[in-house]
Amino acid sequence: MSGRRVLGMAAAALAAAAACTVTVSFWSGSESSASLDWTINGNAPSAALCAAVGGDYVVLRVADGNPGCTPGTEGCGETHDNWVWDCAAGTADTGLTLKPATLHMAWALVAADGTVREATAWSAVTLRSGANGFTFDFTPGWVGAPDAAAVSTWTLDGAAADAASCVAAGAETVRLTYRIAGATGETSESYACADGTATTGNIFRMTQRYEFRWELLDAAGTALSVAPATGWQAQTMAAGDNPFTVAFAGPTGPDATVAASWTIRGAAADAASCDDALGTTVRLHWREAGTVDDATVDWTCADGTGTTAELFDSSLDYELAWELLDAEEHALVRIDWAAFEPVAGENVQGVDFLVGGRLTVTLEWADKLADPAWGGCTLPPDDVAELGYELEDPATSTVFDAIDLATAPMACAATLEWTNVPFATWTLTVDGRAASPATATWHAECTDIVVDAVTGNTATCQVAMTAS
Repeated sequence: MSGRRVLGMAAAALAAAAACTVTVSFWSGSESSASLDWTINGNAPSAALCAAVGGDYVVLRVADGNPGCTPGTEGCGETHDNWVWDCAAGTADTGLTLKPATLHMAWALVAADGTVREATAWSAVTLRSGANGFTFDFTPGWVGAPDAAAVSTWTLDGAAADAASCVAAGAETVRLTYRIAGATGETSESYACADGTATTGNIFRMTQRYEFRWELLDAAGTALSVAPATGWQAQTMAAGDNPFTVAFAGPTGPDATVAASWTIRGAAADAASCDDALGTTVRLHWREAGTVDDATVDWTCADGTGTTAELFDSSLDYELAWELLDAEEHALVRIDWAAFEPVAGENVQGVDFLVGGRLTVTLEWADKLADPAWGGCTLPPDDVAELGYELEDPATSTVFDAIDLATAPMACAATLEWTNVPFATWTLTVDGRAASPATATWHAECTDIVVDAVTGNTATCQVAMTAS
């Protein structure tokens, strides 16, 4: 054996990278070669990358059986003076120094002090005559401090960000969120919008792939603009500063309208259908999502359509509600808040007002207990002075309207009329009495009163005398 130093290295490096020259061995020959192409953490090696993982050399060791020791360590298997290659080279070749045979081989990435950073397992390899090529990705982990920084520079609508442009945009901070590519854990840090640029410092690793997202925030932390607009920006980091130019779109302001159209129970809204429904005005309520203060726009019901001015910002989310109002601005129908995400330009919105029907009931009063005639409030010998009633849907026990005869009666009437009565089959209960002191009373329960149209719902209710 020879004790010569490998490549003139210092003694500490020699212990790991070199061994004695073997003149005759189980592997000696001139017919076969072994080569290795390697990567470091999936990347082509370089001097900087090798330094970052603490690897200086790649060495080859062979044995005539599994030696049962850690590949790459001194004395574990045999090597040759020339079987030492610089980490940054990325490739190794023994040349024709081996014979065709089956032997155990291991390749190791070794630090200058002899520490094995990573090695392949001992593997039985049958060499053929000529070239025998192998590949391996060393993933030894990192040594030393992180060596890469993200340097962000942002613009607002294409112009450099400064104090004036940030104030004009209502922007206060820029938030950078990052994560290792494909991971779910995220980290964020924020910068003043007016600074226009910021660096993370060296918190990343070269060759490591990360994903980035930037948000332009107002004082309340609401995102005014996001870059990229969807998803993340992926970047494999290099040592040192990694520059990013972030183009924020400034707030657009109102750029969207609502083009509204409405129907009355599916029928076109016009003068006739609106009059039948007693509807005079359609009112749109709108507000930004997450707020409670709303604004309104009114249209004439008979118009059937209406378009707002550019009230909405396509970068924001809203909620809309609709009402059909009568002449006294009482809501006949309300369609409550629903989400609205406008796009720039015209946004078509259609609503159908499911108004109820107009119900007219003619009351006929009995003039006596037996075999009565039926007529108006003054037909009986003692006039019907006051009445009370209850209009109920017996299927749901819903009372639509009621007058209490005992506590708050109304004057006798020949007809009762209601508007916006839900479509259903109703029961009307009526009670009447003569003037005080009561000398006569009346009662009726009129069933099967059908409301199934906006107009034209009529019925007759005969109210029998119960005492005289």
